[in-house]
Amino acid sequence: MIYKTTQYINLHSANLEITSCKLTNIIDGEINVYGTRNITYIHKLQIVALDFVVVLHPDEYNLIMTYKGVIDNDVGGFIKMPYINATGHKKWLIATNNSVTGMRRLFPCWDEPRVKSKFTISIKYPKHFDVFPNTHFPLILYTSEQTTTRFATTPEIPTYRIAILLLDKNDYIHVSPKQEKNKIILKSWKREWMSVQWDEIFGLMENVTSTVESISPQPKSSLLENQYAIAGLKDGSVDKLQFILYREEDIYNKEIDPIARKIELSRIIGRKIVGQLFSTAVSPSWWSYMWLNEGIAMLLGVTGSLDDFLTVMQSVYDSQTMDLEKISVKDLMNPWIQKKQYPIVNVTEIFDTEWTRIVLETASKNWTIPLTNQMYINLKRILPKFCLAGILSREQKHFLAVCYNFKHSQFIIINQQQTGYYRVFYNRESWLRIVSYLNSENFTNINVLNRAQLIDDTFHLTISGELDSSVFWEVVSYLKWETDYIPWYSMFKAIEHESHTLLFPNVNTTNFKMKLRELLISLLVKIGYEEEPNDNSLIKCLRQEALRWACVLGDSECKKYAKSKLQWHLSNPTENKLLPWWREWTFCNGLSVSSISLDKLFKDLDEISKIKDSEMLKPLACCTDNYSLLSFSDKLKMLRNFYVFSYTEDNARTICVIKNYIYWFYYIIQNHIQKWIRKNLANSLLLQNTEHKIKMRLKKHYVNTIDDVCK
Repeated sequence: MIYKTTQYINLHSANLEITSCKLTNIIDGEINVYGTRNITYIHKLQIVALDFVVVLHPDEYNLIMTYKGVIDNDVGGFIKMPYINATGHKKWLIATNNSVTGMRRLFPCWDEPRVKSKFTISIKYPKHFDVFPNTHFPLILYTSEQTTTRFATTPEIPTYRIAILLLDKNDYIHVSPKQEKNKIILKSWKREWMSVQWDEIFGLMENVTSTVESISPQPKSSLLENQYAIAGLKDGSVDKLQFILYREEDIYNKEIDPIARKIELSRIIGRKIVGQLFSTAVSPSWWSYMWLNEGIAMLLGVTGSLDDFLTVMQSVYDSQTMDLEKISVKDLMNPWIQKKQYPIVNVTEIFDTEWTRIVLETASKNWTIPLTNQMYINLKRILPKFCLAGILSREQKHFLAVCYNFKHSQFIIINQQQTGYYRVFYNRESWLRIVSYLNSENFTNINVLNRAQLIDDTFHLTISGELDSSVFWEVVSYLKWETDYIPWYSMFKAIEHESHTLLFPNVNTTNFKMKLRELLISLLVKIGYEEEPNDNSLIKCLRQEALRWACVLGDSECKKYAKSKLQWHLSNPTENKLLPWWREWTFCNGLSVSSISLDKLFKDLDEISKIKDSEMLKPLACCTDNYSLLSFSDKLKMLRNFYVFSYTEDNARTICVIKNYIYWFYYIIQNHIQKWIRKNLANSLLLQNTEHKIKMRLKKHYVNTIDDVCK
């Protein structure tokens, strides 16, 4: 519809060539046709200007165009994602560009979120493909080699919510486990050989959908239909109408993924399904407001989780207590939610000839802290529970008279099984008694959660200056006996917190690294370097973290193991496969001590050109063999020539590929320069200033190199 007299129509268009264009309208029963005298492309603004032969008066018109586009992962309206099928052949999946402004690469349009229209989509495609747009009820016409499908008209939507997907019907299968009254209410597609536990995934999808529907009722079909697991899909795509795309990497596989991936997947599913709801209900007026839909989806997930949690807590409390005065769990929890830090409970044991008094106090006035505790009378006897458990409230101080004599080897653990979220500060005598018990063969009598809490509390009290570091090291010294992941997790988080100091060699960091290596070596001797089929998930996670930090801290045995593992893999990559989560670790640490030529890594230039993810070059930053680095530099030059001569008709793709490899080349050089600086400069301030100057200089060279390529 044209509302004002004009001779020009401007549309968003990127990488499209319009071959013909005309407007038609009907006046007094006659069809009038208006052609263009000029078509101008404003590439910088991604706009095409249509200059018509005549002045166009207000009326309703049909704009009819034919144009050419490209199928390209970076600049096309359709993207082509490669994958290897079950027979080992390289195939492609075709989909519309999922970026926020991807539709202007598919057809000339007003590509703004506030502009909505109805779309009727017809697609002509090879017969061995299945095609999926946003809508259903297709009219299908067959020919000998091609199929043409016309789909039902969409409701009014902005262009960015259009989606088209073409799957090879020989490789992708339809999975529909959920039906109601003979009607499929959950439709999903995946690669046939993709082996994952779909029942668990469908359960997650249904649970999230039910939660969303309870908040804002929606037809089930609008939220559950058309869910796809796509090989090679990039993250960060915008929400499509009744169309949910997942990366294959996002899908949980119980055989190879840790349990944490299942939690992460539930969040991904929740964000995408909530995104379906709010992308329909809330339409931003311009791209700068697109964050609103993402923000609402995230907010709903966070607040929904918290509300559910507090509701369940209140229900459990009400069902298990007979208190005349009802307690609001939400009121009790508010200070915990609104504060950034945990409160600290100070525990002082006052010994006399027969009894011990314990003074509990906190400096925080607004906390209501639940107290639970465990008595340890001697190495063999444990009191089942302390004779008085209570609540430390706003009075700030609480006296407990306890039932043991100080002459025995005894101590008390406050916050049994870490029931409450607070830190505990014991006096010196109590710490010594706890350390003595931890270093006995009965250390497992202290609950594993409390062992983790002791490590976490002593570390944070130490770095805050409230506790001498010697107490921390005395506590963690028991880890030489520990093989449970939970206490080690607290230790790994402490190492991560202090990891930045390891870059600056001095007496303190040297001692820090030496003590940690000793603990990690003891652990690895107990659990082994190799994964065993009967290892549980926590042991696998523990081994991964232990080997990671052992190599970071310079343990020679860890490096030797990585070297042997890399050599084993490269001797026969087809048969000797690395598990996905060991790949980067093995390459990086193996290359740091091994002189393996790039010929073994990439075979030849043709193999390099087939790498779909240039991040595979990242481990070269760990390589210590100068010859290999020079060899990589030579291969990079050859690679540039290869792409320049092979993709002369697709300059944008050429630039993108070369840019990726140049980026990793400078990343590798920067890392090796930083290693030399850290090794030869002891002064931390001088080191930081030098590193900054090097980064700026390399950034300048990187930009200049890209400019040279783009000329």
